[in-house]
Amino acid sequence: MIVDRHFHLHVIATKDEFEAFEAWTFIKQFEMNNNVWSDKTLTTEQKSGVPKPTPEQKKRYKALKANGVTWREPKAEEAAKSFGVPILYKFGYDYASRFLHAAATDGVVEFEYLTQLGSKGDRGDQRVILHDSALAFSILVHEALNASSLEWRSLIFDCVESFRKALTDGPIEYAQCLLNVANAGPEFEWARAKPQVAREAATQSRRGCRSFIRWPFFRK
Repeated sequence: MIVDRHFHLHVIATKDEFEAFEAWTFIKQFEMNNNVWSDKTLTTEQKSGVPKPTPEQKKRYKALKANGVTWREPKAEEAAKSFGVPILYKFGYDYASRFLHAAATDGVVEFEYLTQLGSKGDRGDQRVILHDSALAFSILVHEALNASSLEWRSLIFDCVESFRKALTDGPIEYAQCLLNVANAGPEFEWARAKPQVAREAATQSRRGCRSFIRWPFFRK
């Protein structure tokens, strides 16, 4: 899921499709909620956990449908190739997604673990999964910060970088970085956009993110 979000974010940021994506999301969510409230087989109590479309939302929905929303979800493989990391699709998305679909071997490992038969449900060293999940999440945050237009992102960049150092057996520095964020306090101009110089630096930062992605994922 994290890798899938990374693909979406990269494509949306590259093409500057945030507004189109928001409109597409609104339409999808409106239709799901409206389908629930329009279903006569459900009771009011059963519908209570789903937001009921408001008159304002209905008006916006009709306007968006009339204008047409052409945004389409990016294809995972094409997204991975677009920023030079097909390995993310091959091993981080395509391979992992196979565990979500039905297979004839479903439940075998769990059965052998409970009964201690066969290979006794040995899953091997699971630390690599936790490590790669944390790494993938840090890359997703990095991509989001690159797409940001707010100056405070530099504070968070420091946190992400220190977190990566911890993943690679480096020093534990992220606690101090988090403290720096807290110390910024309400006086910091959180809504201030970053200057043009910072925008140019973001391009270099994006390249650095790509280099880090090429770092071996399956390291124990």
